Amino acid sequence: MRLNAARDWGEFLDALRVYQTPTQNFVYADGAGDIGFLNPGLVPLRKSGEGSALVDGASGAFDWTGTIPLNQWPQLHNPETGFAFNANNADFRGDHEPSFGQDWEENFRARRIQQFFDAIDKHSLETSAAMQADHLSLDVKELQPFLAMIAPSDELARKAQTMLLSWDAVMDKDRAEPLIYTAFLRSLHKILIEDRTGLPMKEKGPFAATTLISLMRDHPSWCDSPGAPDHDCRKALGRALDEGIALLVKRDGADMSQWRWGAEHKALLQHQVYSHVPLFDRLSDLSVSSSGGFYTLDRGGGFEVSSDMPFARTQGGGFRGLYDLADPKKSRFMIATGESGHIFSWHYGDLAPLWNDVKSITLAGSEDELKTAGAQELTLKP
Repeated sequence: MRLNAARDWGEFLDALRVYQTPTQNFVYADGAGDIGFLNPGLVPLRKSGEGSALVDGASGAFDWTGTIPLNQWPQLHNPETGFAFNANNADFRGDHEPSFGQDWEENFRARRIQQFFDAIDKHSLETSAAMQADHLSLDVKELQPFLAMIAPSDELARKAQTMLLSWDAVMDKDRAEPLIYTAFLRSLHKILIEDRTGLPMKEKGPFAATTLISLMRDHPSWCDSPGAPDHDCRKALGRALDEGIALLVKRDGADMSQWRWGAEHKALLQHQVYSHVPLFDRLSDLSVSSSGGFYTLDRGGGFEVSSDMPFARTQGGGFRGLYDLADPKKSRFMIATGESGHIFSWHYGDLAPLWNDVKSITLAGSEDELKTAGAQELTLKP
């Protein structure tokens, strides 16, 4: 409530002093042009250690001594760069003290946002909308040199390799390259991480591309198998490509020209109740073919996918906002999938196409103006 009533940066900070939950990113902007960023929440101060593993609780050597105070929370106020952003990446350097933990997402999406800020002189709602709709996946750029090292095992692998090396790394639902690449990356993760450690490593995401790149670039001996040295990881890379292609042939047929990312990468927009009821499961399902990927700004993929839908999109921006504080009526919004939860309402799924295309709408007009424009009125009675 204090946050909703805050009128400036000082009152914004005062409101969040009482924020008593795990940490959460807040961004700040006001009509005067001030901007800021704060990551508030209760984070323990420890006598030693940083909380990532079990420790001896009896000795007292690792006890909590309090919580990190507000003045040490990650924050920015009117930075010289003129902008602030976050994409679930770390809010501070890895050696920052006191420790805020290590469980951050990889920085591909944050680096993509930085590229937008580096390339645009004057920002607007349109440039922010372009960020929200961006489907370029920077991990592809870093893995393409490794893909070039592969000696293709057959003609299908050679064709796939050629396509991936000339690809612009845009995860477009109408193209085959995102599907081939994701199947390859999925297999590489299994070969180099899951099979080698015996652990699913799900907390690092379904791909852990940063870890894969580091292993192959800095620790190529990790790719060795007993009695079969692979000091440049070519065998592991080739096997990952072959296994990825084999999965796609099994699922989508042998004609690579017919493969499409959107055929497999469907945003699962399913009713929480009716998806389990015959007939109503089909009537309520708004799932749709979708662009984007796990590392794109328009987030796709997901941490948890089922074996029968290994490329499904289970994550994304359920709400999107573009705010113009100079003229709030110009602000634009989008939700998935519509305003109503009633499956027979027109407004149950009328926003799904706009959401999937990363479009937005304005919310403006008086009550009388909205009624004149044909807006429906819903009355709830006990």
